[in-house]
Amino acid sequence: MRSVFRKLTPAPLRGLIGRAVSRGVMLHRDSADVRETWKNLAPVVLAKGWRLGARRPTVAAVFVGRNDDYVPDNEARIRAMIEWNSRVMCDEMIFVEWNPPADRPLLSPALARDFPHLRCYVVPPEVHARVCDHPRMVIMEELGKNVGVRRARSEYVCVTNAYIFWDGCVRRLARLLDENLIFRTRRIEWRWDGRPVTQRSLTHARNRVDFRRGWRQELDYGCGDFMLAHRELWQRAGGFDESLRATRIHADGRGLFQLVAVGGKPVHLGLHYHIFHESSSTQSAGEFTVDSRFGAAFAYRGNLPYRNPPTWGLADYSEEPVAERVWKLIAP
Repeated sequence: MRSVFRKLTPAPLRGLIGRAVSRGVMLHRDSADVRETWKNLAPVVLAKGWRLGARRPTVAAVFVGRNDDYVPDNEARIRAMIEWNSRVMCDEMIFVEWNPPADRPLLSPALARDFPHLRCYVVPPEVHARVCDHPRMVIMEELGKNVGVRRARSEYVCVTNAYIFWDGCVRRLARLLDENLIFRTRRIEWRWDGRPVTQRSLTHARNRVDFRRGWRQELDYGCGDFMLAHRELWQRAGGFDESLRATRIHADGRGLFQLVAVGGKPVHLGLHYHIFHESSSTQSAGEFTVDSRFGAAFAYRGNLPYRNPPTWGLADYSEEPVAERVWKLIAP
């Protein structure tokens, strides 16, 4: 049947039909996502409508990084992110400095000194060696986020990344926060020129980088950049899957579907901006799947809900003070 279609249909027409089908599939996915969002959000809006002007709940942001050459202006980007996202919607920020190189100074003490609402936890190389099974994976992002989520004090916790700027509209989401909702935002690739971040610079067309998905994105695309849920929902989920000791691709998506599996309802609203860089994990995915026992086709939506140990987030590790609001985790 396929060969007959190719013989009877001119190539330009085949291309036109193919693009139309592709757009139709994407439109179906988009509309399903919109329907799911409003189905989950509508009861909250109706229930809270009369008190949307009430006190905004507290929000913590958790992110992971270290002092290396991931990008040349690594520290500047982290500082810009802390400053901007704090203005948008953060009462508390937690930085987990994972497996810091021994020949470089820690980032945490200087960051904690300059940002009073920031707390830092250092996971030293000897701890990384105990929990990581991949010889080339120098940072375990999701396990590091578990460290921060486990220690967050705010009512709501957002896991994010060091090169992510939240759009100003995210502030308005705080009026709709609910114990059962999982808030996701849509990712836009963004080029940073090193100048102070403003809402105008985020939305200016010249700073946007074209990328294949545009605004049409699956729920779990880039979900490690922004995933906001109530602290009790995170506790019920047990954080990200800590059995993934040799892969990082789709580990964030698996955490999202874990939140759904334990009763969370996803809402896909708003935007966030990802600073474009060539070393993005999406461009080097093979490095972290080719040697993984899960393989490149890791079924990250399967076998849910998973169960982490009661000590998830390295809760059984002691905390040794390094500087003001900086602690190093020590193995039991």
